[in-house]
Order: sequence, then structure tokens, then C-alpha cells
Amino acid sequence: MKTDLIRNFMPYIFSLRLLRELPGKLFFLLAIFLILGCADNSKSDVQKGDIAAKVYDRTLYFSDIKIDFPDEISDKNRSDLMNSHIEHWVRKEILSHDAAKKIKDINRINILVEDYKSSLIIDDFKKKYIYDNLDSTITEQDLNKFYSANKHQFVLDHPVVNIIYAKFKDNKYNLDKFYENWKKKRFKYISDYCEKNSDEYLYKKDVWYDLDDVKKTLPSFLRKKKDSYEVQINKKGYEYFLKVFDTKHKNENIPLNIVKKEIEKLILQKRKSDLIDKYIEELYKKEIASDKIKIYR
Repeated sequence: MKTDLIRNFMPYIFSLRLLRELPGKLFFLLAIFLILGCADNSKSDVQKGDIAAKVYDRTLYFSDIKIDFPDEISDKNRSDLMNSHIEHWVRKEILSHDAAKKIKDINRINILVEDYKSSLIIDDFKKKYIYDNLDSTITEQDLNKFYSANKHQFVLDHPVVNIIYAKFKDNKYNLDKFYENWKKKRFKYISDYCEKNSDEYLYKKDVWYDLDDVKKTLPSFLRKKKDSYEVQINKKGYEYFLKVFDTKHKNENIPLNIVKKEIEKLILQKRKSDLIDKYIEELYKKEIASDKIKIYR
């Protein structure tokens, strides 16, 4: 810090030596002006923090350097990272200064900068406006309406199946009760029992499985060429339960449950777009009516 302070005063010390030949009062006033100017600059630098580097008229302060250091880092590695950041900044500023001298059409660059700045401002405003005004609630009716209107967009490229399948040893505790609930289609009980007692189990409510994957899991004697069917069978000491609720084939519409999350995103995206379009249109009409805008054709 002391060295920096002396370095900052040096130009003014030399200037004072050159002014010694001036009349006394004038010399005194100019000397005070120079020293106060230096003091103000020094104060400004101190307020911003110690200077890390200078390149022509550009200054990098240590307070401007933002590095996310790891929690456990040695002083040497911390210093190396800091120096690397400073070195990168210096090289970038040198290149920028050199490029500015050699670019002939600087006005084009300025236009691009202004356009980019305008885009950043608009994007930031849109995000805030959407955050403050978007209705993000999506009902089942919203999902069904969007799905019905856009079914052509949702087509299967492979067959899928909605099933429940379970395999148990035939002496499993309370299997008779499970069978009773199976016949009555009490799927909550079935799901809970299977999670705790089954040797193999496939069932998630409203989930569609890849048919090829299911075929790899099911024993061949359970497979039938039907879109929906039900089987209960005892074989080699095991009880097998299978219910195929439905099958969808390639090129048929994808079931809504498979694309539900995707549709929710599409609905929200459309709402965001509509919200901004409406705001822009209302703003446009308001400003046009106020005579603040002139369009020359």
C-alpha cells in the first residue's frame, strides 16, 4: 500500500518541480490543487479496494474478483487461482485494446452492444413479469384438452403395456387374502402386499411399461396375444398373478399418462408466451395512442 501511494504521488512531485519557477502564490495554489487531486484519487482507489492490475485505462480491483474457492484449499493454491484470474483478465484487456484499434467499423460493434444490452434488459423483465403474473395451476381438464387437441404430436414408436404382475411362493403367508383382494381388484392392498412379499413384481398405478421389457420378465406360459387379459396360475411351487389392463401398439397415440409431464411443460410454455404477447400488444396500443411514437413509412 505504501509503495502504491508513493507511485500515485510521483507524477505530481515531478509536476511540482517544474512549477517552482512560477510566481509564489500561483505555485502554491497549483501545488494544493495537484495534491488534493492526488488525495481524491487515492481515496477513490482505497474505497474500491486494492488494485490488482491496470491495462491502459482499465482497472481491476481485488474486490471485483469473484472466485468460488473450495472449502479446503491451501494458501498457495488460493494464490495461484487468484493470479491465474488476474492474468486472464490482463490478456483479455490487452487483446480488447489491440482489437479496438484495428476494427474499422466500430459503429457496427456499438450497435451490436446496444442490441445485446436491450435483449438482456427485455429478457430480465420478461422473467420477472412471468414470475409475478403466471398462473401455474394445471388441472386434469387442462391436460385432457391439450392432449385431445394435439394427439397427432404424440405417437408411439414402440408398443407399451399397462399391467400388474406378481409371483409368490405358494406357501406365502396370507396368500388366500391376497387372492381375495385380487378378485375384488383392490389394487392398493395388492400393491402393498406385493412390495412386502412378492418374489417378482411389476405394478405402478397408471404406468405403462415397454412391451419388450415386460416379455423379458414374464414367463412364456403367461403371455397371450391379446391386448387385455387376466391369468392366475400355480406352477412348480409358485403362484402367478397377471392382469393386462391395456396394450398400445406402435403408431398409436401415446397414452396421456406417459406424456403428462411433457404436456404440463408445453401448457406452461404457451401460457408464458401468451402472457408476454398480451403485455406487448397492450403496451404497443397504449404508446401509439399517446403520440410518443412516430413511424415514418
